[in-house]
Amino acid sequence: MKSLLVTALLLAACRGKQSTKSSSAQAPANPPAVESLPPMPAFPTPARGRLAVQSAGGDYEIKGEWPAEAGACDQPPMLQVVAQVKGIGNIVLLALPEKNRVASYPVTTIARGLPEAPASQVGVQVLRPQGPSAYQAADGAVDVYAYERTVSGRFGVTLRQISSNAKIRYAGAFREIPIKQLDRPHCARADSAAKR
Repeated sequence: MKSLLVTALLLAACRGKQSTKSSSAQAPANPPAVESLPPMPAFPTPARGRLAVQSAGGDYEIKGEWPAEAGACDQPPMLQVVAQVKGIGNIVLLALPEKNRVASYPVTTIARGLPEAPASQVGVQVLRPQGPSAYQAADGAVDVYAYERTVSGRFGVTLRQISSNAKIRYAGAFREIPIKQLDRPHCARADSAAKR
């Protein structure tokens, strides 16, 4: 779970920033407009305790199903769902409302701090032979349909490749991921980063 906070902080640091570095995979000179992207793929159906994804558009398909973990903080009220294996990492970050957490969480990007709840962010990092690619959700939503000792939900977002601004559609789902309470030092670092 330590890498959860690191990934979340990296997402926060990347919000609102655009890199001018060129990608080793040679990004298209004019990334496709959202209107020219294919439709959102169908939501995958993961097994219990797993996160599954399917992309559409772009030069590379991102598809798979992996074991996932969920970590929650009371202060700031947030939940992270993470699936990471060799070669790929996915994070779904939710700014939680005080009461009913079964809700729709629109994708929100901000330059500093945490967005007002309910809000979400989705990040993906893929390691390929051509080099790493990092993506951040530009629009869409995460819908949580179960939240107690486990969390279940799905998302349909447009991902923006951070280095090239190229966009792809990205659908995913997570099912019955046990929620662990993150320890106070992890949550304190998240709270400190949110206040910057």
